[in-house]
Amino acid sequence: MILIVGASGVLGREAAHQLLRAGHRVRILTRVPAQATALAEAGAEVVAGDLTDATSLPSALRGIEAVLTAAHGLLGRGKYRSEMVDDAGHRALIDAAKQASVRHFIYTSVHGASPTHPIDFYRTKYRIEQYLHQSGMPYTILRPSAFMEWHAHNLLGKSILEKGSAIIFGAGDNPTSFVAAHDIAQLLLRILPDEKVRNRIIAIGGPTNPTKNEVAALYGQRA
Repeated sequence: MILIVGASGVLGREAAHQLLRAGHRVRILTRVPAQATALAEAGAEVVAGDLTDATSLPSALRGIEAVLTAAHGLLGRGKYRSEMVDDAGHRALIDAAKQASVRHFIYTSVHGASPTHPIDFYRTKYRIEQYLHQSGMPYTILRPSAFMEWHAHNLLGKSILEKGSAIIFGAGDNPTSFVAAHDIAQLLLRILPDEKVRNRIIAIGGPTNPTKNEVAALYGQRA
């Protein structure tokens, strides 16, 4: 059975649906089980738990062979601020997974994670990569670029389709690699049974690097 943490997000939700369609048994860890109704109806087992509550993790990991964590607290506040979710919460999850003898831990990091990145979130992601490596558990670290469904569509294209315009901060001419969560989930299906990708970092990006102005123009043409 595979445990997915962060199944309410873009990647976690897509991965859960693809894994279920492929015949995998999936368990979802969520703070609010009522919000995972669609996944439950699709066949997932839904359990209540919280990365900020280490005591809720061992029961969720019982009988689990692989973990995919796609949760983050980048925009969180208070109890769910980044330090509690992305740092302490993921350390607790890794510790609990090791105690439960999980055989494969798949961690969703971010493209560009490094100890010297100017953004705290990226430095935290790098620290958790190192913590996972030092845990001794077999792992795969995914470093995707910006999710197309969120950064290209929700934050830009959707407004063009619905309102005919969108706000672009800055000049809009910096190239960005967008990647579809759908494609990352398909890659995940290949990673799970493949022993060759254990203990590796896999960078994932899209086929081109369009600017936001180019993305907006494309949506305008489609509209």
